[in-house]
Amino acid sequence: MLGVQSQHEGSTAGLQVLGSRCYNYSLSPAHVPHIDAAYAKHNHGQYRNRLVSWGAGSAATTTTTALVKARAPARSQSMPFITAVALPQDLPRLVEIEFAAFREEKANHQLSYRDSKIPEHSARALKFYRHCMTHLRSIDTDYRLSNGQHRKRTSSTSDLVVSSSTFSLGYRFRKVNDPRTGEIIAFAKTEMTVITLEDMQSPLDTGHENEPAMNRAWFALNEKLHREYNGLRRHCYFGMLATHPDHQHRGAATMLMKELIAEADALGLEMYCEATRTGKPLYEKYGFVAVKTLTFDPAAYAGSGLVETQWVMVRGALGKDGVRRPVREWDVAAAEARAQVDEALRKALP
Repeated sequence: MLGVQSQHEGSTAGLQVLGSRCYNYSLSPAHVPHIDAAYAKHNHGQYRNRLVSWGAGSAATTTTTALVKARAPARSQSMPFITAVALPQDLPRLVEIEFAAFREEKANHQLSYRDSKIPEHSARALKFYRHCMTHLRSIDTDYRLSNGQHRKRTSSTSDLVVSSSTFSLGYRFRKVNDPRTGEIIAFAKTEMTVITLEDMQSPLDTGHENEPAMNRAWFALNEKLHREYNGLRRHCYFGMLATHPDHQHRGAATMLMKELIAEADALGLEMYCEATRTGKPLYEKYGFVAVKTLTFDPAAYAGSGLVETQWVMVRGALGKDGVRRPVREWDVAAAEARAQVDEALRKALP
C-alpha cells in the first residue's frame, strides 16, 4: 500500500477527471512535465477527454494522449504505464486494489470496513464510490495558470454542466493501467472540498449514525480533526493512493502523486490527508508535513485491541505569486478555523 484512505465521507461529491497520460515508470522526477488539466464530458454514453496544457507562456493545446519518452534510462525499453480517468466500470477493480493494499492493516479492517473476507465491506465501498462519481456541487472561484494568468474554470460531469463562473467541488478518481495486460494496478482519489458552516454545525458522526459505536467513534474522530484544521477554507482532501501489492515499487503511485500535487498547486489549494505508517514516507518525500498524530484503540469498544495510528499530514498551497505557503502548525490552523466559523456565525445572524 502506498497511501491512505481518508475517513471523511461527507455529502460533497462529484467527478472532475483527468485525461489519459502515458509515462515510462523508469523516468526520473525531472523528466515528468507539469500536469495537464483535463475535463471529461458525457455524450450519449461516451466520455470525451480533453487535456489542456498549462505550459507557461504557451497557448492551451488539446490532445487525447500525452506520451512522455524516457531519455535513455536503464529500463527505456519497458512499456510505459498509462494514467487515465477512472470510470464507473472500473470501480470493482479499484475496490479490489484498495482492499488488497490494506490486507495487513488489521485494525483498519475493523474501523473502516476493509476486510476482503466480508462481502458486505466490499459492497459498502463500491456503493460509496459510485455515489462519489454521480454527485457534484460547485462554488465561485478561479484558478491560477502556471504563467500567472487567471481564468474561470468550467467543470462538467455526466449529468451536470457547471457554468464558467464556478469550480466543481468533489471527488477525482485516477487510475494507472499496465499496457501489457490492460489491468488497472493503482488508483488515487482526491476531493476538492470546502466544509460549509452547516457542515461544521452537524454531528461529527453524520452518515454513520446506524453503525456500531466503535466505527462511529472512529469516523467522528477523523471528521473532528478535519474540521478543526481546515475550518471553512477550500482545500484538497487526499483520500486514497493505493497500488496492488503485486505491482508495488514500479512507479505507479509516484506517477499519480505527481499529478495530484500538480493539480492542487495549479488551483492554489492546500492538501490534507491522514497517512498510515506505510504511506507516510512517500507523502514526506513530496512535501507533506505531519501536523498531528491520530491514535485510536478499538479495545475500548471490545475490538481487537490493535491500536490504529495515523498522521494528519498537510502540504502547503502554492500562492499566486509562485511562493509555497508554509504548513501551519495545528494550534495556529485550529485558531484560524475557529475564528472563521465565529465570523460566519455573526454574519448569519438576522
